[in-house]
Amino acid sequence: MEQNGISDLDELKKFIEERNEKVRKERKRLINVSRIKDYIRKQKCEISEETIDAIDRKVYELINQAIYRTKANKRITIRPHDL
Repeated sequence: MEQNGISDLDELKKFIEERNEKVRKERKRLINVSRIKDYIRKQKCEISEETIDAIDRKVYELINQAIYRTKANKRITIRPHDL
């Protein structure tokens, strides 16, 4: 369905990108982007901004899972086996 030359899909894509940008600005990255890019370039590859965001989300998930496990075991120190 198109209205005024703009499809619903285009509007949805714009909405998602605006939301993703807002999330990026609200939460600080835990990863060092330049070091990741340097490592990947040394491997003769490139990386997209979306991939950087995905890596950062995975790091947050990994840490949050470790925090949950640590607290569930009534500890305050995260240990390697919590990962």
